[in-house]
Amino acid sequence: MFPNRKIVGTSAVAVLLFVFLASQIYAQSPTATPSTETPENLTPTPSPSIVLSTRQAVVKQLIDGDSIEVVFVDGGQIATIDLANVDAPESVLATECFGRESAEYATQAYQSSPLISIELVGEIKDGKGAGYVHLADGTLLNHVMVLFGYARYDDTIKTSYSEQIEDAESQSKKGNVGLWRNCGATEESPKPCFIFSQDGIDSASMREALDEYPDRELSTSFRHAYYDPVQHEIIVTWVLYLDSSSSGQRVREYFRLPDCLRDRSEVYQR
Repeated sequence: MFPNRKIVGTSAVAVLLFVFLASQIYAQSPTATPSTETPENLTPTPSPSIVLSTRQAVVKQLIDGDSIEVVFVDGGQIATIDLANVDAPESVLATECFGRESAEYATQAYQSSPLISIELVGEIKDGKGAGYVHLADGTLLNHVMVLFGYARYDDTIKTSYSEQIEDAESQSKKGNVGLWRNCGATEESPKPCFIFSQDGIDSASMREALDEYPDRELSTSFRHAYYDPVQHEIIVTWVLYLDSSSSGQRVREYFRLPDCLRDRSEVYQR
């Protein structure tokens, strides 16, 4: 016996309807595989590519509010280190507003921490480098120098610390502290305690040498200058050469502050 054609037709329609409804329900359900596209507001901030390396050091002497000469304990290497992201007012080669206060604050900080930890930015080249100085109690000196208004933020280096130090400048500006309170826009141009150029150094010792050796050919070579906040002096060292000699006399000069008058000078052996 053959099945009823009407029943078969009805059953086929029912099956097709079920398949259609099922496909619609599946199409409206959430996809099982999440989208791999990241929304723009969730794009992660790339981490700085600069690698920091940590070394222990002892401060040999302060050069400026944002620069020191150190001796590394792992081998005795001597180097000049600039505080990264820090721009302190000049206190050596010229007298800028709040420069002395900046250098004195830094000196006190180093005196409280005989051993410091420096996170170096890159490598030391030709005896110079830049880094982040951590004091013995963990204080990041780069940060507090800017936070308390002893320096400005410098953006020439970008690391994981940069944003923190930049925020510190915003706080010190808002609080009107340090140099932001004491140094106006109409401040006079800085005046150096001595004049150094490619032609040599113009100082009392140089003029005395010219008077003493009128018939000799004199030339000079600048060596070093730093601020002594204890004696309130600028100390400058240089070499005086006679007749293009390969060896010269080493001269150290002391300039009294705040008037920048030379207090004394001396010839010394290295």
